[in-house]
This record gives sequence, C-alpha cells and structure tokens, in this order.
Amino acid sequence: MIHQLTDLSGADGAANGRIRREGTRNLVEAAKAAGIGRIVAQSISWAYAPGEGPAEEVVSLDSTAAQPRARMVAAVRALEETATELETAVWLRYGLLYGLGTWYAPGTHRAAPSQRPWRATRRRASWGAPW
Repeated sequence: MIHQLTDLSGADGAANGRIRREGTRNLVEAAKAAGIGRIVAQSISWAYAPGEGPAEEVVSLDSTAAQPRARMVAAVRALEETATELETAVWLRYGLLYGLGTWYAPGTHRAAPSQRPWRATRRRASWGAPW
C-alpha cells in the first residue's frame, strides 16, 4: 500500500495532523483486512530532533518540541508507529511540497520562498544542463 494522504490546501495543521493519525489508522486497518503486509507512507523531514547538520534516519523525532510543533511531531509519530503494525513499513520523509493545492501555492502567504527553487530549476533546465 502507498500512503500519500495529506491535507495541505487549507494551511490547517490540525487537519493535516488528523489525516496523519486517523487516515493512517484507517489505511492500516484496511490493509490488514485485505491481507496487505507492506506500506510506504509519506512522512516529513522536519520532525527530527534538533542537531548539528543534516539528520540521518537514526535520529529520533523531536520529543522536546513546544506547542504547536509538538502536535505536529505527535501526529507524525502516530503515522509512523501505526504504519509499523504492518509487516513492512517504509517512511518517505519529504521536504516541502509546493504548487497548486498546497500551503505554498502561488498567491498564498508562504508562496515566495518555495517558488525560488522552482525558478532556479527552470532557469537551469533552460540552459540545457547535461543531467
């Protein structure tokens, strides 16, 4: 099963947390009922505990976070722990998603920073970089 549920369109952390907790629970229960033993689940990369440099997979989630971050980390923890009820669970800890239908859609208060990587990629692609 591939779990890509998210709720980014309304910039509502509570709704996204609910998807992580309740949506994952529903998917895992459905997978169990159907005899599915594997799940690949969308998680996020910024729930790690603070540290020096990039986090590796062995770094735990941030258990010392204050609110409102603590709610987000708890929802991510619930998603990942629920997924491990299946025989095989893999989490893809994404960075920021941007574009239409996300918190970083053009015209939103968060759009400007997220559009910079896209513009740089577009500009670089137009130079015909050999990649």
